[in-house]
Amino acid sequence: GTTTVRAIEGAATAGLKPDETNLFISPGFRFRRTGAMLTNFHLPQSSLLVLVRTFAGRELALFAEAAVAKVPEYLTDEEVACLPCAALTAWRALFVDADLAPGDTVVLQGTGGVSIFGLQFAHAAGLRTIVTSSSDEKLARARDLGADHVVNYRTMPQWSAPVREATEGRGADFVMEVGGAGTLIESLKSVRMGGHVAVIGVVSDVASPGATLSPGVMIATSARLVGVSVGSREMFEDMCRAMDLWQLRPVIGRSYDWTEAARAIDDLVQGQHFGKVVLTF
Repeated sequence: GTTTVRAIEGAATAGLKPDETNLFISPGFRFRRTGAMLTNFHLPQSSLLVLVRTFAGRELALFAEAAVAKVPEYLTDEEVACLPCAALTAWRALFVDADLAPGDTVVLQGTGGVSIFGLQFAHAAGLRTIVTSSSDEKLARARDLGADHVVNYRTMPQWSAPVREATEGRGADFVMEVGGAGTLIESLKSVRMGGHVAVIGVVSDVASPGATLSPGVMIATSARLVGVSVGSREMFEDMCRAMDLWQLRPVIGRSYDWTEAARAIDDLVQGQHFGKVVLTF
């Protein structure tokens, strides 16, 4: 749903007339303003990211300046394509919606795109991380990325118990809830009094009955449950500055040619991926 682009020298190439707020952009070309003074883009050869879905499939297009954003120069186009959805969702959940500080404990469910970005961000920011997965192999890879504690929820279905143990009974400050109905109760049992549960996904909902929320558990924790749906351009730019500082790179588990899209989707459905799955064009 996202595409990386670079601006070309001038709109006259295609006979277009951009107004004062537009950038003329096309894949593979260097950046240059089209005559109007730009407020957000000043460096030549800067990578830009389109924040709209309508670009895909076009060679040339005219976009408002507000529709693109600078991204870290050291990233490849494939890596940049991972940022606007998975990375931004994790960033917002951790650093915008939740009031976290270095030393706080966060639980990250699974090893998909959002959770792995959450692990990378949390580790870089000095947060203590607990990762859950049904695969010991994936948990080992999470360890390599900086996870402080790991829990196999297949062998430990009541994974709130080891979370409580790891936090000396206090509970986690934050839980990234991606499972939905099948995991929400365990998330509430894992979080500390007044903690934060970021509701991001519904991975388990297909195979699980609807969640039965226990008023007793909710009252006992006084936790905040907050639904998260990506974020704003300002959040995106803040995230990119942090990534530049930390020199973080997205974890791409598998990359497929676009003609193998069906295989890529099957990987997602089967839960075989670790991090992001990317299509190349």
